[in-house]
Amino acid sequence: MDYECKKIQRTLKTLMKSQKATYESMAKALKTSPATIKRRLNGDDLTLQQLKDLASALSVSFYEIIELSKVVKREAHLFTVEQEKLLASNFNIKMLFRRILAGEKFSKIKTDLNLSEKEMRSYSRGLENVGLIQLLPGDRFTLLVHYPFRWQPNGALHKTYGDMVLKNIFTRIENDNGKAGFNKKYELLLNEEAYLKYCEEIQEVYTKYLNLSEIHMETQPNLDRVVSGIFFIDRFSVWENPKTQRLTNT
Repeated sequence: MDYECKKIQRTLKTLMKSQKATYESMAKALKTSPATIKRRLNGDDLTLQQLKDLASALSVSFYEIIELSKVVKREAHLFTVEQEKLLASNFNIKMLFRRILAGEKFSKIKTDLNLSEKEMRSYSRGLENVGLIQLLPGDRFTLLVHYPFRWQPNGALHKTYGDMVLKNIFTRIENDNGKAGFNKKYELLLNEEAYLKYCEEIQEVYTKYLNLSEIHMETQPNLDRVVSGIFFIDRFSVWENPKTQRLTNT
């Protein structure tokens, strides 16, 4: 079972101990058998819904369980110079790595990116050579690095894709047709108390769905997903001197 899921199971058992809950009391609350509860807490087939049910029986939220399980917060992986050079050298290599990160299979990636067998294997070997992935027998991928990632300051990725990323962001904002959700172009004028509450709530929402995204990526690799993102700019106005602006880490 995935290491992160093992940590979640340990967190659930720790909460049970602190609340003096037993397999029997958990089974009664969830209308199942003690043996089923024991299997879910010790086996390797814990589903997302089962996790939510176990959390509910302990009177905590699913997201609180996730946060509690993160004893050590995962540090962002800083791409090496060699890794950045490879990812910046060919857009299809970058997209291949992105698809592997999302848990997609060799054949699906090859079809979706319209790559030949030779290209697919050549690009995969390149990712192996810089220590990003390993291609296993049966054309299975394993990641050697983990999300989240950081770009080298003014490195190859920034120089190659930075302008493209910004252009895509502003194009999407300017062409919002109502389907893009909450990407409205508003400045907020709040007093300090409301501003601090606003920042707190934005961070809570972001953290909640970031955790859910990571769980889906690790436990449900074949799940169809909608890609989204959030940009929260703290104490910012487009009319200010850029040197005074400060961007949050969301």
